[in-house]
Amino acid sequence: MRSAPHPSPRKAPLAIAMLAVSVLSAASGLTGCGEGPTGAPSANGAASFGILGTLPYHRIDPVPFGPARFPAWVVAHRGYSSRYPENTVAAVRAAAEFGVDMVEVDVQLTKDRELVVMHDASVDRTTNGKGNVRDLKFAQIRALDAGSKFKPEFAGEKVPTLDEVLDAVRGKAMLNIEVKGKLNAEERAFMAAKVNEAIERKQYLSHVQVMSFDSAFMQEMRRVNPRVSCALLGLVDPLDHRLSRATKLKMDGLNLMLATLDSGDVEQIQKAGLRVHVWTVNKQKTMLKALGRGVNGLITNYPEVAMAAMDSYFNGKPLRMMQDGEDEIES
Repeated sequence: MRSAPHPSPRKAPLAIAMLAVSVLSAASGLTGCGEGPTGAPSANGAASFGILGTLPYHRIDPVPFGPARFPAWVVAHRGYSSRYPENTVAAVRAAAEFGVDMVEVDVQLTKDRELVVMHDASVDRTTNGKGNVRDLKFAQIRALDAGSKFKPEFAGEKVPTLDEVLDAVRGKAMLNIEVKGKLNAEERAFMAAKVNEAIERKQYLSHVQVMSFDSAFMQEMRRVNPRVSCALLGLVDPLDHRLSRATKLKMDGLNLMLATLDSGDVEQIQKAGLRVHVWTVNKQKTMLKALGRGVNGLITNYPEVAMAAMDSYFNGKPLRMMQDGEDEIES
């Protein structure tokens, strides 16, 4: 495993290209709700700010390691992905060691039903291989180079397993696990059980949140383990619909794209009792805008920029202008 010094991130264009986003078909349609969490809320309320309401069930928040540096959490998107190859152990470890509150990764199933950490449906963009994750066996994916396409010095970096990522953050940062892929009912049940097994095996239940766009999967995850913190991802459907769906599913958080939120929406979600994390905010001015709306967390490729923005917003420190990147519409 190679570790490189922190290079300066490349300057991104200033304009944000707003793209049309279609709602994932898997996120539609509820057939009922699983059993709600039975554990008491964790005693880390200081990690949240804004007005938080009372849910008809106990909200479960993952527990940070030590006092939170700021009232809102810094969540490293796919690890420290502006400086390391995304969704690799190198990126995850770098983010955790940098001091983020939480690291976000994506998981999906291989052809032989192993959990691997990768965002795209195919391996083409981030590795030297080709093909869809669900059509490749674990050994085939494991043989790929997941680092060279990012930068030559990361040659040999592997596509990790969820277990390896859990080991990389251990004792340093919380982990946010986004479940990807178009899953049928049987696959949802298998995936939920598999994710839960990894969390329990690594004894990380108190420090994990699971999220997905797929409402039916989140319903199954809640059924499999009522004690795991769960968040629903939302896109462009009306806020009332997203909020109603999240509370019916007994979610603990609603994680949204900032551009889809109007003024007052964050407060409305928090009054309902849910945490709000926004993605993927990479521009400093967007981060400050999000903090001004009272979000509970920033999901970003640039954790150092997020920390500088929070230091200015919460502590009144002079704003340090830093190289940042374009905001993204992908979680």
